[in-house]
Amino acid sequence: MNNVPPVDDAAPQSDVVPVRNVALVSTPATVSNAAELRAALAAADDGAVISLASGEYAGSWVLSKSVTLSCDAGDASLVGDGGAVVVVQADDVEITLRGLELRGGHSEVGGGVTVTGFCTVLLDGCTLNGNRQGEGPGSACFVSAGTLQLRSCELHNNGIGTAVAAQGVATLRMANCSVTGESATTGALVSVRAGAEALFED
Repeated sequence: MNNVPPVDDAAPQSDVVPVRNVALVSTPATVSNAAELRAALAAADDGAVISLASGEYAGSWVLSKSVTLSCDAGDASLVGDGGAVVVVQADDVEITLRGLELRGGHSEVGGGVTVTGFCTVLLDGCTLNGNRQGEGPGSACFVSAGTLQLRSCELHNNGIGTAVAAQGVATLRMANCSVTGESATTGALVSVRAGAEALFED
C-alpha cells in the first residue's frame, strides 16, 4: 500500500493571479512614404491608428475602413494626385485625420475632402490649402451624407467660390476653424443647403 501524504490545505499557495478580460492595445503603425501608407491602409483592421512621418504622401486617398491618420509633428502632407485628396464613400465607418495638411486636390466637388457615405469623418488640427473644385461647390470640403466635423482647422487659398459645402442628408460641424483666401463669388465661404444641417462653434 502506497503511503501518500495528506494534502495540507494550509500550505502556502503560488502567487499566481489569473488575468481576465485584458484589452490589447495595438501599437500605431508608422509610415514614411506613400507606398507604405497604401500598404498600411490595405492591411489595417477597423480602429487602426497610422502615424505619418514628416513628408509628402501623393495620391487620391479613398478611405473605406475606420482608421485614424495622424502626424504628431504636424508636417505631413497628403497631396492630391489627379483627384480629391481624401474620398470617403463607405457607410458605417469612423475616420479621423489629425495634424495633417491636405493640399493640391482637384475634383468636381470637394478638392480636399469629399464625403458621400453615411459615415463620420473628423478633421482635427488639419490644414487644407490650395485645393480646387470644378463646377460644383466646396473647393476644400464637400459632404452630401453622414457627418463631417472640422475642429481647429485652417482653410487657406482653396480656389474660387465656396470653401466648404454641405447638402443632402449631411451634417456639418465646424469648431474653432479659420477660412481665408477664397474669392467667394457665390456669396459665402461655407454653404449649407438642400436639407443639410450645420453647427458652428468658436
